[in-house]
Amino acid sequence: EYLVQLLVEIALRALSPGMNDMYTAVACLDHLFGAFAQVLPHGLRAPIRCDYEGRTRVELYPTRLADLVEAAFNPIREAAANNLPVALRILETLDRMAGRAGEPDTREAIMLQAELTATAAIRHAETDHDREALSRRLSAVRTSIEAHGGSPDPAADGAARGGRGGPTAAKAAT
Repeated sequence: EYLVQLLVEIALRALSPGMNDMYTAVACLDHLFGAFAQVLPHGLRAPIRCDYEGRTRVELYPTRLADLVEAAFNPIREAAANNLPVALRILETLDRMAGRAGEPDTREAIMLQAELTATAAIRHAETDHDREALSRRLSAVRTSIEAHGGSPDPAADGAARGGRGGPTAAKAAT
């Protein structure tokens, strides 16, 4: 979590009007992908820590990977709405993440972030070419989600699972 928060802070400072440094923001997105790539296939560890005999010793506040995706991309997406290269890199990063995400609620969060990013960036795009590029990247994310067992419609995934519990909640209960 700390690494994600740190990268988000650096990206936000880079995107601030005083800095306007899209290259640093893009580098932060690349590092965010690296951080997520390690945990996307299997999710985060269960919040219970046991001793060598298997007895529970510590219960941590559980963090859902989907929540971490939202915490990472919400602020960067908002700051990059009028910055086409960064918006495109966000969509590219989400596409790469979608291809690795193992949990349905994580895929749902990735798709939601992609839709929000594309919607905001398309609203600020000045040319049809830019809008088409954003739409193509959003379609790529949808395709990746579909190819890895998810619906491109976040509401459909949630309804199919009966809410937002998902596999992480099941791990925490065991």
